[in-house]
Amino acid sequence: MSILSKIFSFGAQDDTSTYSPFWGFGGGNSKSIATAKTSLTLSAFFNGVDQLSTDIAKMPKAIYRKTDRVREKLHIHPANYLIATAPNEIMTAFDFWRVIVLLMLLKGEAFVKIYRNATTGEEEFFDILDNEKVDVKKTDHKLIYALKGEQINSADILHFKGFTLNGIRGISVISFAAANLGVQLDAHDYGAEMYSKRGMGYGVIESDSEVKDGNKKLIIEGFKARMNEPGAFRVAALDFGLKYKSIGITPAEAQFLETGRFSIEDIARWLNMPVHKLKSLTNANFNTLEQQNIQYVVDCLMGWIGKIEAELNRKLFPKNHPTDDYVKFNEKGFLRGDLKSQAEFYTKMVYAGIYDRNEIRELEDRNPREGLDEILTPVNMELMSHLLTMNKKEQEADE
Repeated sequence: MSILSKIFSFGAQDDTSTYSPFWGFGGGNSKSIATAKTSLTLSAFFNGVDQLSTDIAKMPKAIYRKTDRVREKLHIHPANYLIATAPNEIMTAFDFWRVIVLLMLLKGEAFVKIYRNATTGEEEFFDILDNEKVDVKKTDHKLIYALKGEQINSADILHFKGFTLNGIRGISVISFAAANLGVQLDAHDYGAEMYSKRGMGYGVIESDSEVKDGNKKLIIEGFKARMNEPGAFRVAALDFGLKYKSIGITPAEAQFLETGRFSIEDIARWLNMPVHKLKSLTNANFNTLEQQNIQYVVDCLMGWIGKIEAELNRKLFPKNHPTDDYVKFNEKGFLRGDLKSQAEFYTKMVYAGIYDRNEIRELEDRNPREGLDEILTPVNMELMSHLLTMNKKEQEADE
């Protein structure tokens, strides 16, 4: 079974989480059942989960080692290649992390088995497991994982959870948003039905003379059969002075068909992302979009990144690990504004002595140049200790 098949292998428990009976989650009064598969037919929801998973997948990722105040990127660490380039023989790192985030959103959690070298214990590859085949139990303050009944060492399982109520199992956002998404699916189906009938909706057949009950039934059935025929054009001929009068949709029904704009706002709330990320630019301008992009990183992306980084650090570098190593997802690229703002930011960082000029070139994927490694200091700024030393030397020289 392929990775995508694992995501969309919907069983009996697909539409709700195992928490649903206890917490009362469900589809509400909507006739449409919101599952991971049906929810993706809503363009706003599809775009939201695609945007979020893609943004996290395309972030630069690396393993760092902290020694005192010095941080070093560990290019040769075996897990660094798995995280940043290819976790296994069949997937790129981009595809891998995109699937992980999709599973966290649509299924509530993702399970990855770490395969290690039997001799050295180094990580060799990661394998995404089928959620439906993994059992999780808590015993003696530990989590026990089993795949098809076979127990797996918890240190070899990366368990990425989305929203969780107990810290043990993740819950899909669809479990909470099922009623809301179900209503939107109903609106989508209703609109499709209206267009398929070319706006015919409801109506009555009028007659200037009395029509017997038996004939009424024949007229109604004949008219319905003619108007329900497949095809774009339907024409019915009415004899004996019969007239068809259409009954337009009610204001409530018309408003129901206008729920598209409001559904985008609701889905944005469920996914905790700005509305403009779902391609809705209502009441937006350039200044607000730049600020919303920053809020998107801080309020949305950072939460998902933090969950993933924490689990990777816990399983790859346990507390008895001899060195201070950690995984870092670099989200700074999303915080860049326009070229003018970016240039001003770099200038301030260089003048403040935070970056040297070669570090700026590295951020722009450019090669270093000789003589640009030295930290610059503005001529009108100096350390007080240095000024006192210089003043003392001048006084001694005068004497």
